[in-house]
Amino acid sequence: MILIGNNPLCEEMEKQIHDLSPEKKVLFGFQNSAGVREDHTVKVIHTRKVGLTLGYVHQKPDEQDQRMLSEAFAGSDFRLDWCDDMQGYLYTHAAFVLPCVFLCYGLGCDLRKAKYRDIQRAVRAAKEGYRLIEQAGMKIRPAADEKYDRGIAWQGQMNLMLYGMAKTRIGELCISGHCRHAPEEMKWLDQCFVSLKFRVPDARTPSWDLLRLEMPSWEVLSGKYSSH
Repeated sequence: MILIGNNPLCEEMEKQIHDLSPEKKVLFGFQNSAGVREDHTVKVIHTRKVGLTLGYVHQKPDEQDQRMLSEAFAGSDFRLDWCDDMQGYLYTHAAFVLPCVFLCYGLGCDLRKAKYRDIQRAVRAAKEGYRLIEQAGMKIRPAADEKYDRGIAWQGQMNLMLYGMAKTRIGELCISGHCRHAPEEMKWLDQCFVSLKFRVPDARTPSWDLLRLEMPSWEVLSGKYSSH
């Protein structure tokens, strides 16, 4: 069974399934694409081969699983990427996304209004989220992101990438449109991190906390955007 989505609570979901069907193998996946629905059309952004990251909660699929999955997706436009810790992957993804979400909602879902210093603050907040994940005993995934706290290289690259996205149609497709159409999903991810912070009460997240405070409440956002 493969669950593809944006739910960091992999361990809890796996347990629920195993309580019902202990014999089942449960993998988690994340599709690396983005898009928005406009009238009767969905506009999507992705690479030529859509990346699909797959793995168990804390284990990479073995050779037999990889072969079976590769055969199942043969001839499709998916590129399969194997992960040894999908819980860490989904939390890491959310840690980068949520500061962008907070900033976007604070700007009325128009990231083109963002100044470069706003982007820098969002990236600093993402680093705080990454540290929180590590302090909670989880892994940063993909492994390339483990270098996030070594010097300024990662932070500089993310500043430039995110600023470029914010000023183009890419930011609309990847962030702003998603914020307008899925406030309940964003609230759910935020609640996952609120729970995580209770587990690590000494974690310091000043940039994260300030961005979150500067946006409207989830109640206001749900009322404004859910019907769109």
